[in-house]
Amino acid sequence: MDEKEPSSSSAIQMKFVGTKHVVTPPMVVESITSDYDSKHEDIDQLLQGLMNEYFSNDEHRNLLFPNNNSVNYRGPITRELIETWCREAERGGATGPDILENFDGTISLCNSNESVKEQIMQISTVLEMPSLHIKSESTIGVKLLLGSGGRTNEKGRLFPEFQFTLLDSRLIPEGSKPAMWVFNQLIKFRDLTSSFTRVTVESAHEGDKMNAKGDHMKYNNGNNINDSLKRISFITDARLETRIHIPSAVMKILPSSFDVSKFEKSGSESVQKLLEKELEPALLAFCDSFHTFAMQRQQDTYQREVEVGVLAP
Repeated sequence: MDEKEPSSSSAIQMKFVGTKHVVTPPMVVESITSDYDSKHEDIDQLLQGLMNEYFSNDEHRNLLFPNNNSVNYRGPITRELIETWCREAERGGATGPDILENFDGTISLCNSNESVKEQIMQISTVLEMPSLHIKSESTIGVKLLLGSGGRTNEKGRLFPEFQFTLLDSRLIPEGSKPAMWVFNQLIKFRDLTSSFTRVTVESAHEGDKMNAKGDHMKYNNGNNINDSLKRISFITDARLETRIHIPSAVMKILPSSFDVSKFEKSGSESVQKLLEKELEPALLAFCDSFHTFAMQRQQDTYQREVEVGVLAP
């Protein structure tokens, strides 16, 4: 992914940008820890352990990409991928991965720090267009930051944090030869697609009983909510940017009414709509799944204690 910008004399560059901030309705911590929090000295540490286990499962992670086939990357880790990871992560206020340079000249992810897990995944989806079947493949760097023993992670957060950085993307068309030719001519103008997404968990603000849409607080088991109860929310912050350049030869044949600024605005609105369509449902599904996971862990713990006689049957 080359970030070199074409000279103004040879092309016009346009940028389409979208950003999205999503917050789930607050979840009452006591609703998922009530059966065994009285025996645990530190609820934050207990909750941290539950979340660390949940976030570390790839199947749970894949809930954040519901409309894509998600698999672990099996290709070579190149310097270009690492450079892109570092550059794009820094744009999002994060850092790239720790790597090992092996004796045979290959590169691998270090993963020597128990509180930081790094891997590369691939997602793919299919876009259907008239006379054309387009497979979209994206390579994504995944960094998972974990706290332990009730201590915060390297970003100062008590609970886990996902960082997803787009490393590479490509579009593979299939269809009629004329349609494929037109598509390939258009895609030549794409310079760069850049994306960074952060998924975190935060303590909800006191008295915050509704989300931005006015939905009543979820996960409270139908009880009245006391402001003193601890609550958490899952949060996604995402940025998606696509740059294209149009050579001067193409600009000359465009209508005189063609307005670059209006085209950029329209393109950014399309990117924004894409983020809004994808991110909120995915985060809500991820949050709902955690609630189910935590409730099941609570039930399993209770059952084990019954079996060993800690609790009366």
